[in-house]
Amino acid sequence: MPLNSKSFELTILGCSGGPICGKTCSFLLKPTNITYFDILSKKLNCIIAIDAGTGLSSLIDILNDSFNNTFTTSNYLLNLYNDSLHISEYLNDSNLSISYPFKDLHKLNKSVLQLSGDLFELLSGYLITHSHLDHISGLVINSTFFKNEKLIFGLHKTLDILSNSIFNNLVWPNLSSIDCGLKLIYKTLNPYHLTKLNDYFSVISYQVSHGYIPNLNSNYESTAFLIINNSNNSKLLIFGDVESDLSSLQNLNCQIWDTVSIDILSNLLNTIIIECSSIDKLPNQPLFGHMTPTNLITEFIYLRKKCIDDKLGISDKDESFYKSYTQQPLLGLNVIIIHIKETFELNDPRKLVLNELNKLNDLHNLGICFTIGLPGLSYLL
Repeated sequence: MPLNSKSFELTILGCSGGPICGKTCSFLLKPTNITYFDILSKKLNCIIAIDAGTGLSSLIDILNDSFNNTFTTSNYLLNLYNDSLHISEYLNDSNLSISYPFKDLHKLNKSVLQLSGDLFELLSGYLITHSHLDHISGLVINSTFFKNEKLIFGLHKTLDILSNSIFNNLVWPNLSSIDCGLKLIYKTLNPYHLTKLNDYFSVISYQVSHGYIPNLNSNYESTAFLIINNSNNSKLLIFGDVESDLSSLQNLNCQIWDTVSIDILSNLLNTIIIECSSIDKLPNQPLFGHMTPTNLITEFIYLRKKCIDDKLGISDKDESFYKSYTQQPLLGLNVIIIHIKETFELNDPRKLVLNELNKLNDLHNLGICFTIGLPGLSYLL
């Protein structure tokens, strides 16, 4: 699949699924054609954060790595296991490249703490997929240092939990109140509607399921964000925690695949960021609203079917037809895997998940380029 222009530069502050704190999901996103040096020098409003499981502490570590030409942050999780691969072996570099966006910031003659604080002050806002602590703890802890108002975008339920259960003057000060200086401004996203984030990015949000809540007799709501570069309509799809439609018994993911298939066919969407929390489990083992390789590949098999159906104007062919179709629509599609959970075994779970995904990818002739996301790395997308 031919790539669109590199429109997004994504920095992973954290992407672990826990239980180790400090490296959980948080991302910075900016346009590729604007440098962080220019952003800080000219105070440009073009950075957004997606989730906030970590924040300032991780960016400080990344800047230290950048200035010292080290990969301490990226190796932190890999060094926990005896058989981890080299960083480069978790990257499918046939279509995906690592960037080094912070290397010139030392010219500003500030400390890494000052630079990190300046970058967070310039955030246009946070896109929050759901209100679990491993996706918001950085926002909570960092929020007291904000000098300017910070926009918090999310679905209604997500913002309701943040407002009533976190920033409630009990767990944390209510920073959306005038008494606290009005530091947080909640912005409710309506599913399937386009919302402008700043002059550079817009977003369409989609509700997804993150497991069943027995006492409420309902599924927990998470979010997928389709982020759009306003200058060229290029798109990036990033999921919060999510389970397969097979697990949720809903068609929420299929609705997303039905929507983005046309973007894949038109080369506007070349990268999907999605979780795969662990290797496949036994049938009686709970998944807690997460993906495993088999679940995830099932989702992509559906996406391929949708793309081919759209291209040919057909439907209801058997699996062998889609598997053997000569112009595979997902060929070269970048999929960055996040939220892999740490284990207390000797084997690196990232290596195990990548091996399972690649075997299933080959078995079903999908042609996807899987990359395992690592904290501290930045990608051109």
